[in-house]
Amino acid sequence: MDKLIILNLGEGNFEQGFTVTLQIGNENVRPTVEITGELPPNPEIIRDYHRWQSIYRNLRLPSRPIGLPKELNQVPSLEYCQQVSEEFKVSFNTWLASDSFRSIRETLLEKLMLADNIRMLLQTKDLRLQKFPWHLWDLIERYPQAEIALSAPAYEQVNLNRIATTSDKVKILAILGNSQGIDTKADQALLNLLPNTDITFLVEPQCLDLTDQLWEQNWQILFFAGHSSTQETNQTGKIYINQTESLTIVNCSVLLWTENLCCGLGRFGVR
Repeated sequence: MDKLIILNLGEGNFEQGFTVTLQIGNENVRPTVEITGELPPNPEIIRDYHRWQSIYRNLRLPSRPIGLPKELNQVPSLEYCQQVSEEFKVSFNTWLASDSFRSIRETLLEKLMLADNIRMLLQTKDLRLQKFPWHLWDLIERYPQAEIALSAPAYEQVNLNRIATTSDKVKILAILGNSQGIDTKADQALLNLLPNTDITFLVEPQCLDLTDQLWEQNWQILFFAGHSSTQETNQTGKIYINQTESLTIVNCSVLLWTENLCCGLGRFGVR
């Protein structure tokens, strides 16, 4: 069965904790379950996260995102980075197993079956929570057909009736951006395996070419693979569509929502 889960991490911070609301229901219907809980204060976990990220950013890997500053004098080893990553995963899951969050966890275990197709939307305004690796939550790892994605706490449904469709195939615009040190051919091969899709690939396009494609056709999904970075304020992300041009997430949003596009952005800040 297809399940839709909305996990809203509302008001709060790492020093005072977060209020949490959980909704569970079937896809395309109103939720049948809604409960509340809390994530307790945990300022240490954000320090653990920054430590892990600082070490990762200083690895000498060909796929290291462009534009990230070095923060350590010594170059750490990959083994040490993996060790710190595992330590963060343990502390992260320990936090999510807190007593005040237990009602959320137990409700999910009670209402979900291992065979369910599960889509979990995580809603939070906190930029640091948005960057946490939620796919490493041990509860999510229990369900092989589960996926987790970020969602805005407040949103307005797009009028899909305005999108002209001429077939049952999903129209995907796939941007293969700056791929220095990245095997984007693997991404292209995986996309080509998707059934019932009509995919157009743009390999390191110029900004003008990308804009023309967005305006000339009705796309339903935008996919991006390539380098990306976050500016020093940690509030603005960039994707590098080729080796000299980049777009901020705000630029992308203006283009996408102007065209009434249902946006499924792939691999932002991952590779």
